[in-house]
Amino acid sequence: MLPLLLSLACHAPADTADFGPALPSLERVGDVAVLRVAGTAYEMGYAQGELLHAELAEGAAWITDSELVVLEGLAEFYGLLDQARAESYPEVVEECQGIVDAFGDEEAWSLDRCLLLAYGDVAIERVSQSLGCTQLVAAGPASADGEVVHARNLDWTEIGFIIDHPTLIVRHPDDGLPWVAFGFPGNVSPYNGMNAAGLAFASNEAYGTAEVLDHGYAHTQMARFALEHFETLAEVRDYLDAQIHASAEILTFSDGHARDAAVFELAVDAQAVRPLSADGVVYATNHFVDPATAAVHQEPSSGSHARYLRLQQLAEPDGADSLYGQLDLATGVRVLRDTYNPVQDVTYPPEQFDDGDTIANNGAIQSLVMLPTSGRIYVASGPVPVPQGGFTGFSLPWLFGEAEANDIDPAEVP
Repeated sequence: MLPLLLSLACHAPADTADFGPALPSLERVGDVAVLRVAGTAYEMGYAQGELLHAELAEGAAWITDSELVVLEGLAEFYGLLDQARAESYPEVVEECQGIVDAFGDEEAWSLDRCLLLAYGDVAIERVSQSLGCTQLVAAGPASADGEVVHARNLDWTEIGFIIDHPTLIVRHPDDGLPWVAFGFPGNVSPYNGMNAAGLAFASNEAYGTAEVLDHGYAHTQMARFALEHFETLAEVRDYLDAQIHASAEILTFSDGHARDAAVFELAVDAQAVRPLSADGVVYATNHFVDPATAAVHQEPSSGSHARYLRLQQLAEPDGADSLYGQLDLATGVRVLRDTYNPVQDVTYPPEQFDDGDTIANNGAIQSLVMLPTSGRIYVASGPVPVPQGGFTGFSLPWLFGEAEANDIDPAEVP
């Protein structure tokens, strides 16, 4: 399957006539919406604004009635709205403008609201510190069959709009690679994604000791650029090395073709790369680990250390509950559902959403396993706790329109 994906990746700009479904399109597979868009950034945004109009209206109402509207006010007070306008990639601004124009109600879904969401990792670090996430990548001897397994939980508060509307947004940009993000309506810069070349990524929030800069791109927007333009981990590393980092963040990229991965620990005043170990594993929670960056992050909650220690126990060859050499889709899901806190020596109930400081009991609102070597992505859906629900599988050839059916084995992980 990988040669097919790589042949797709080598064709840019994208010729939408080559793709199976007429674009744009919207269909549903179980609880998951699959939105396919193509063209310029503005055209892709306009299509999203049209096809997801009802969902965007629900999202606007949710923001207005939630604590996020307070964050919007704080962001304006701190000048972050001006910063988001000035420091967003042109294609992000254009896609947001397309959504706003198609939606047709600038009070409910304005350009500022869209851009602030797309600049969220910088804004959140400036005005609120509440996110936590877990990632594990295994390859080579660590995985059951040598392919890359990239598992991740995105943790936050119980945001009903995101939980109720799991959405795969498949983009075919005129001037870049086809790529897919697992997100939500209105999500212009991704927190998780994979492109046609087999490059996968997800982000974890971190908090630096240095003040957030008043210039520089958001890291999720950098990730969008990488997915649209790069085929290898080496290209990602060179690109991130050259950027101004306005805030702290942890980005994990895996390369299905090279069967490689790295965790990028990024701060205003220091950066480091933790490569895939000789044993074939690398993982991250919400604190910096590399000596070059460990001194420049704020001490996180104990939960970050507890989850990191649990990943060591599960993924390393000598771990207390090691799955080393067995890591695949099923065991990746098992890791994401793990409820044991090794610091407290407590196993929390699987139905508990938050407050356990475990991989699964830390407020997970998105959960997915990406398999970039074979071109598959499995996403969880359903009520919280999200990781305990079923994972639905999608093949990249079907998502990108190169296959008529979503032929994938297994079709789901219950």
